[in-house]
Amino acid sequence: LQALAVACGQLDPNYFPKLEMTKPVFNIGPFPSWYNERTIATMDPWGHKVTEVFGVYYRKGYDIRPTIAVTKAHIELPEVK
Repeated sequence: LQALAVACGQLDPNYFPKLEMTKPVFNIGPFPSWYNERTIATMDPWGHKVTEVFGVYYRKGYDIRPTIAVTKAHIELPEVK
């Protein structure tokens, strides 16, 4: 979607998100499997904590963005009631 927004002129191609005030609404892990090279944890177990885990690099200007979002939500599906 970002590329589409840039192509349509709706987003500055040099836009850099301000993530300093964002964090997950609850924590997931870390779990022992995240540190064990012989177990598969996930493609990116730290993807929801980029400013905490990669803050030093983020402040240096590296383009580090969350790869997953952690949120609390309540969804009502009438079809399932």
